[in-house]
Amino acid sequence: DPKNPNSICSDFVRSCCEDNLGNLWIGTFHGLNRYDKSTGQFQLYTANDNKPDGLTHSSIWCIVKDEQGTLWLGTYFGGVNYFNPETDIFTVYAANNSRNDCLNYPFVGNMVEDKDNNIWICTEGGGLNFFDRKTKKFTYFMADENRNSIAHNNLKAIAYSPERNKLYIGTHTGGLSIYDIKNKRFKNPYFEDPSYAVIAGDRINQMRIYNDELICTGPKGIFKMNLYTEKVSPLFKSGKYYGNACFLIDSKGYIWLAYGKGVWKINL
Repeated sequence: DPKNPNSICSDFVRSCCEDNLGNLWIGTFHGLNRYDKSTGQFQLYTANDNKPDGLTHSSIWCIVKDEQGTLWLGTYFGGVNYFNPETDIFTVYAANNSRNDCLNYPFVGNMVEDKDNNIWICTEGGGLNFFDRKTKKFTYFMADENRNSIAHNNLKAIAYSPERNKLYIGTHTGGLSIYDIKNKRFKNPYFEDPSYAVIAGDRINQMRIYNDELICTGPKGIFKMNLYTEKVSPLFKSGKYYGNACFLIDSKGYIWLAYGKGVWKINL
């Protein structure tokens, strides 16, 4: 509500995260909102605050909390903002591909933290960016058909399996890329396995790991991949589409799908 300063700043919500103090952080098209559940009050952070240590861009795509409780904010044009909720200070990793302490692309999507506390960052044009927390340096993984590489440079989703130490990366028009971190090898089943392309298609919108399966949405609907065999199959026998759905899987084994004009709750 524009007339109420104690309301969320935008109805276009992309990501939510709870910090270690129990506050909810909500990433929107027009800024970052902190919601204090104890008082019911909202606080807004935007790039227009004119703070030298403030947010670099108001369009927030992704919020990830690391093991230290720090929030990593992926923005649409301002790179990554690394934010400590207790100090209210932002650290910025901007895009400059001529420096190895910067991202190579300003449009940042999803991120994950691996078991060594390093950060893997999806960009929408610069491939996969790896941030080494010890050296503070970036490594870029970009598509190259002539070598071991990621399938496409426009990345939409990412998931991490600590047991396997593998990344599962959803791309736009390159399907799924699987990266074995220890052996430094990419596998791109969309280009390597014709049966994968029939079931999963060339685009992935969102993914989650549930038990020993990777569940993904894409143009062919929702499919699952067995993490042991890496074989794919449709998630639902009914053939329902749900391809553009946003979803999460709760602790009781239900998948919640935001699809069409409602939310579907399905027992997996």
